[in-house]
Amino acid sequence: MRTETATTSESRQTERAVDLGDYPVREYIRAMSIELAQMALWDGDPALAQTLEAAARLANVPKAVAPVRDPAPRRRRAS
Repeated sequence: MRTETATTSESRQTERAVDLGDYPVREYIRAMSIELAQMALWDGDPALAQTLEAAARLANVPKAVAPVRDPAPRRRRAS
């Protein structure tokens, strides 16, 4: 049996923002990029593998800006 919980706008407003300082985002991206690069090689796509390896190298470089702390993405207004 599947149960679902509804999230109201009130509960979203009271939730605390995730502390991204405690979450190793760049390390995760680096590890996943390396694994995906290996998969691309297995699939015979060296160009994709090189791109993913470049992403892994970039994720290994210290970040130059502070992380965005807004947990909800902003929506673009319709023109």
